[in-house]
Amino acid sequence: MYPTTLRLADEDTMRPLSFSSFVCTLNLFLILFGYQSIACFTSGIVDYNTGTSFITWPYRGFAAFIAGLAFLCGRSRLPKMSGIMWLVLLFWILYITRAVYDLGLRPRVDFEIYEISEKPNGFFQAWAYVFVFTLLPLLSILRSWEQIDYARLLNWSLVMCTMSILVSLTGIEDLVGEYATQRSGFLALNPISYGRFGGHLLILACYKFFTCRSPIWKLLSIIPIVLGAYILLRAGSRGPILSLFVSYFVWIFVGTRFLILGIVLSIFGLLILYIYFEQILDLIHIISPVMATRISNSVYNMDSSGRDVLFSDYINGIFENPITGMHLDVISYSHNACIDGFVMFGVLFGWIVFAIILLAFIKASWSIKIRMQHYWISLILIDQLVGAQLSGAFGTNAIAWCLIVIIYSLYRSSDSTEASLRRG
Repeated sequence: MYPTTLRLADEDTMRPLSFSSFVCTLNLFLILFGYQSIACFTSGIVDYNTGTSFITWPYRGFAAFIAGLAFLCGRSRLPKMSGIMWLVLLFWILYITRAVYDLGLRPRVDFEIYEISEKPNGFFQAWAYVFVFTLLPLLSILRSWEQIDYARLLNWSLVMCTMSILVSLTGIEDLVGEYATQRSGFLALNPISYGRFGGHLLILACYKFFTCRSPIWKLLSIIPIVLGAYILLRAGSRGPILSLFVSYFVWIFVGTRFLILGIVLSIFGLLILYIYFEQILDLIHIISPVMATRISNSVYNMDSSGRDVLFSDYINGIFENPITGMHLDVISYSHNACIDGFVMFGVLFGWIVFAIILLAFIKASWSIKIRMQHYWISLILIDQLVGAQLSGAFGTNAIAWCLIVIIYSLYRSSDSTEASLRRG
């Protein structure tokens, strides 16, 4: 039986933060939005001459320090080991084993065809991403999820993300005229990450708008709603739009109190999109010609930007190495988490990634259905899970792993009758 006695986020009373709660809340903010925010804030001073290392590595060092501090300050109960958590544990045992073999024991000549071999510190970065930038934050969340002030985190995130994106508007390329074929981003933040950052801001602002009771907050939420939608389109990447669309579809479909109403609203939304597709495309073209062109190519020409060829190559590699798999996803990835699961672990254990994603998707959707306290976390998680099928490496997706732990931790017992969030 799942929790039924739940409150909306705006019903929480803002309490003074203790030191441990502040550190744990800051830690989750840095995991979710820290790197994107710093990349946007510094977009005007980072270029190809300066590089990004003088910004990104000090920031990542600071984030790792806060994660370690949150691990020490946290005193949360460990989630009950059942269901998805056993799969998460098994995944990380296999992932660490694969990392030690590929990055430490395997001959480097095996990876000559991959980009990691071309970078002077490519293997060092891989070690850092696996253990310092992913596993450490995950362990810190396991230790501190009850000390996090989620209501205050939502407000922090809205303010900081809005401010950083506003600053970034002066540093991105113009997507009209001679730049109409370019996507938008920075040296430290690629178009996919930039678009997803805008999508996350849109999710947070919409959640705040629909759940808060303050007219002032509702009015202020309109600003990040518009800004997030603008960046989502201007980035010129289709993946963040698709993952955001799925998040909102789930929100509408399962978030209504009556199933029939959810079905009707979903069908109505899809019909509007189908009937007025050309008009919507024209509006998108005003903001981002490249996005309009890429969406049109996807719909009418089945353009996948080479993803189909990439998927085929990696699937063939799986058949060539069905037992041992090929290599870690941090070395090279197919832009699809489920395929990468078999690339890393072969057919014996490759299914684990698909199972984790499916169970996490179901858990997140159910938390929206019952209006779990702070279910914006679930919306962000769904966006990440869908996005993992379109781009990036899932193994080092710290956002997804940490949110999976948080969602499950709120339901650590299957016979729980109330979800509780404790603060330090």
